[in-house]
Amino acid sequence: MRVAVVGASAGLGRCIGIGLAARGVRVAFMARRKDRLENAAKEAGTDAAAVACDVTDEASCQRAFAEVTETFGGLDALVYTTGMGVLAPLADVTAAQWAQLFATNVTGASLVTAAAAPHLAANAGSAVYLSSLSASYSTPWPMLGAYAVSKAALDKLVEAWRIEHPNIGFTRLAVGDSFGGSGDSQTEFNKTWDPAALDAACAVQAAWAATPGQRPAYSSAQWQNCARRELVSAQEHKECMLTYAYIQRAFGRTDPPPSPVSPPPLWIPLLP
Repeated sequence: MRVAVVGASAGLGRCIGIGLAARGVRVAFMARRKDRLENAAKEAGTDAAAVACDVTDEASCQRAFAEVTETFGGLDALVYTTGMGVLAPLADVTAAQWAQLFATNVTGASLVTAAAAPHLAANAGSAVYLSSLSASYSTPWPMLGAYAVSKAALDKLVEAWRIEHPNIGFTRLAVGDSFGGSGDSQTEFNKTWDPAALDAACAVQAAWAATPGQRPAYSSAQWQNCARRELVSAQEHKECMLTYAYIQRAFGRTDPPPSPVSPPPLWIPLLP
């Protein structure tokens, strides 16, 4: 099997790529930072490739997938793991931040899919997108409302692509809080967050969770652990193993059409 993992220079994307390669899959590691992609491909083995791709640039996406298919002789599956989040109250999120969020989490996913779709269709392939529990199945996390909105848009985007391209298996994978692995495989999702804003978000979560009648998806302590990267390395490794195992299971699977009684898309509850 030949798989392109987009967003594979760090975090879950890198974990997924290396995990799939260990199971005999030929993996193209794709992201902007070529040096880190080359390191990941080297770790994955001789059948892996490192291909630079800027998901916000249509021409870059087209060039990247042309290179992948030329290298591998085709493409069987796509995994889109690229994502970013802005930690701020909705009232403070700027137009530029909204634009960057959607360019990365939504528009980028569509540009990548457009570049990959002809190759996937030729092989009755699959496309898997990392979504979030906060998009549709839990309340948005404190001060991450903009992120939740973008992931909800991604979910609808996947449904739209499925309707227009029924010959490709489209699946969303809603992942709980996960930091990937160690070193370059650790997530950079919260790398640029302001510590003061994080403290404020934790306080909001604690106050909301204590409100009578509320049922938060995670306790205040769990949310703070996730936001501050305080989960132990063994748990991170477990999460990473689970995620790429579910990714591989998702190949060839398509979400059922939405209905009032349909189950949610494949997801992983990673916190106790």
